[in-house]
Amino acid sequence: MSSGPSAKRTRRAVVLVLLCRAPDHPQTAQGLRAAVGYVAAGLRVRVGLCGACQAWLGRDGRLLPEAKAAETVGRALTLLELLRHPVVALADGALESALRGSDGVVVW
Repeated sequence: MSSGPSAKRTRRAVVLVLLCRAPDHPQTAQGLRAAVGYVAAGLRVRVGLCGACQAWLGRDGRLLPEAKAAETVGRALTLLELLRHPVVALADGALESALRGSDGVVVW
């Protein structure tokens, strides 16, 4: 095995995308499209749901089928889930932890 620079695994930056508006707000859909763009650019993305957007998650923390079927956000949510980029609810303590574990934060 090679031990040169090409053999090293580089860490991808983690971007936290916070969705803080109502689920049907146009900026919420725009934030999810931006998250998909960050994934396409090779970044790791974590989507944090604040406030009313937390209704997209069931008690088990998984995306509800109706969220994935929503016209404006369903495709983006499904793609992020398929590519294993987490979509999580962020309450007070979880928000602090998510902020510490991220290289950048974008709020929508």
